[in-house]
Amino acid sequence: MPYLQKATQHHAQHWYKLLEQDRVWLEEWMPHLQEIRSLEQAMEYVQKNARSDFYLGEHLYEIWETGQLVGLVSVHGGKMTKQTVDIGYWLGRAYTGQGITAAACQLIFSKMFDSTTIQMVCIRCLANNKASQAVARKLGMTYLGEKQEGNDRILSFGMSRKLWMEQYFEEEDLFYFLEEEE
Repeated sequence: MPYLQKATQHHAQHWYKLLEQDRVWLEEWMPHLQEIRSLEQAMEYVQKNARSDFYLGEHLYEIWETGQLVGLVSVHGGKMTKQTVDIGYWLGRAYTGQGITAAACQLIFSKMFDSTTIQMVCIRCLANNKASQAVARKLGMTYLGEKQEGNDRILSFGMSRKLWMEQYFEEEDLFYFLEEEE
């Protein structure tokens, strides 16, 4: 099981190295990563989001597996009136296909539903992103539909607080979050 920690500037060098190593592949699925072209920009990205909330910015968490930082997960795009948030994630290519993403999402779902008033967590992905669709299915998420954004078809999946807390929530998930480092 991976563990998560709020992203810190101190660790930005680790995930930036992963980003650089797999940049072309990652940017295919997450074009916003094109905005991070240096270690300084990676550190600024963490700093910018360190004090924001998921309604106005994003919460960034580092994904750690066997003592190595392997990727990031983000809680963002919150809609206060609907009490929903989106999550996004990426792993270094060498860490994909091992169930790490689904496990990290499981931890985020448990944290969001246990410690906030969020009623729905969503994953939105490109229609050809079979890996993210598999993560959504593995987590028991409901298919919410699709929409066209420019040239892209975007699929949406959702998990409700009620369903998660009744069927999937495990209190021990909350122990896989490390306290913030200073």
